[in-house]
Amino acid sequence: MAALPSVTRGRTALVVLQPTPFCNIDCRYCYLPDRSNRARMSSAVVRATFAALIDDGRLAETVEVLWHAGEPTALPISYYREAMAAIASLDAGATTLHHVFQTNATLLDDAWCDFIRDAGIGIGVSIDGPQPIHDAHRQQRNGGGTFEAVMRGIARLKARAIEFYCIAVVTDASADAPDALFDFFEALAPRHVCFVPEQIQGTNVTSSLDAADAKARFTRFLVRYLERIAATGSAQRIREIERMAGRIVKSAKGPVGSQLVEPFEIVTVDHQGRFSTFCPELATSRHPVHGDLALGNVLSGGMAQARNSAKLQALHAEIAAGVALCRDGCAYFDVCGGGAPSLKLAEHGRFDVAETQGCRLLYQAVADAVLQRLAGDVAAVSQITQ
Repeated sequence: MAALPSVTRGRTALVVLQPTPFCNIDCRYCYLPDRSNRARMSSAVVRATFAALIDDGRLAETVEVLWHAGEPTALPISYYREAMAAIASLDAGATTLHHVFQTNATLLDDAWCDFIRDAGIGIGVSIDGPQPIHDAHRQQRNGGGTFEAVMRGIARLKARAIEFYCIAVVTDASADAPDALFDFFEALAPRHVCFVPEQIQGTNVTSSLDAADAKARFTRFLVRYLERIAATGSAQRIREIERMAGRIVKSAKGPVGSQLVEPFEIVTVDHQGRFSTFCPELATSRHPVHGDLALGNVLSGGMAQARNSAKLQALHAEIAAGVALCRDGCAYFDVCGGGAPSLKLAEHGRFDVAETQGCRLLYQAVADAVLQRLAGDVAAVSQITQ
């Protein structure tokens, strides 16, 4: 058996915290279970998480703390004041922590926006585009649309000059509407836009983009979007395009790798203190052999000992076998690094597989769009990454 990649070489650059599983809306494509559970992460769990990360000695120089996986603003502002004070009370050495909320924005009021501004919190707003596209999937629990409430929240952010980025899930309805989405986000003017194709993931066991032509359609979507940016001189920045352009440039020196397949480069902690690694989506997933994918609890045992656990070794071995298959059989490996284990598990029930529908959209279509738009000119691609 080939030696496994080191489980101690990486540094944690992203910590995903689930302050609550509860969400006040009910998106039709959401992958998270238990969205009616109003439990919350205790300040003891918050403090123990960062104490464990500090004790493990592998925090990166800059760490993004992403409050996600539930609607974070469903909890009161006082909760975050206490939680962030608990983190700040610890000595993280030279590490700089940057807090980010991923929110549906429907609960943002003046007090929330003042807190976000004053605390320097980054904000990602989930909005899928114009109202008919957005409301088709991002719905209230009674089935009504959420667009107007989201736009009110965004207006409050803008009134305070708070920068935000947008995450838009691309579905069957929006995949053929790049011009409508371009016009919408051009008017909205976020810092950047993230286009995430609808995925088979968690409780979302089907996708409206699970079709043979989905890759070609998403590629055309992105190419047309780039054409509109170029034609109008727009300042819009597309996260997936920028990241892939950077990967294409770097791949001239060899495969770029992926933090999704390396243990502890990403750490996810649920509201109970159970921690996992690799893809954040694995925190709520189950494996047919390994069961739930938590490696331990921050309230008992920390994280360092989990690096040598039999469970992590088994998970990493299976993930590494899948990466090897990708390396041996996929023309996109150098710019991908082995795909997303969570998508492999969701689509195939295991990690030791190669291509998924998700990776055809998330990696292959994006790479094709960058190279088609720029005609393979790597020098031109590098301009996107500036």
